Amino acid sequence: MKKALLITMALVLIAIPAAGQEGGYLGLFADQLGENCALFDSGAPYLTFYVIHMDAPNGGSAAQYAIDYSGAPELSVFAESHLGVPIGNTEEGLSLGYGGCFQSPVVISTIVLNALGNSAPCSILRIIPDPNNIVPDEIQVTDCDLNLINVVGASLLINPDASCPDCGLLPVATEIDTWGSLKSLYR
Repeated sequence: MKKALLITMALVLIAIPAAGQEGGYLGLFADQLGENCALFDSGAPYLTFYVIHMDAPNGGSAAQYAIDYSGAPELSVFAESHLGVPIGNTEEGLSLGYGGCFQSPVVISTIVLNALGNSAPCSILRIIPDPNNIVPDEIQVTDCDLNLINVVGASLLINPDASCPDCGLLPVATEIDTWGSLKSLYR
């Protein structure tokens, strides 16, 4: 009994550091800097967007994800290019080895869509788990120490207007401010 308890404790102590690691998130952006999560289908024949591995304190070396295009049925994938070695594609599931360790933000995929200028307002593309992943319902990345980490995915809005929800960037950006300046807003 003591031996089983010791083995269990050892496994828990090994797992605790891995559970606390953050892998950032995978976002869809209209720009390569990861600042704009809105894209406008204005009639140009092609629209380009980027999958960016963001906010990973220990960098990244691989990702496994898919993109849900069903929220923008007017668009179709024309071409994809990826950093490193891809297995699969973004529509059916993609495993992507970056070919090295990269500090975030890093553009891992560039997707070009056929566009006719008829996308509905608030159409949305989302990063989702790869349906072929052996760990169902998880978007996964590997950091530079080769730790496998579950992360969240963000979305990209097509033709956003005032009625649209937020772009869906799950990590909300904040600004540093003082308590006094916040209190002065409500005086």
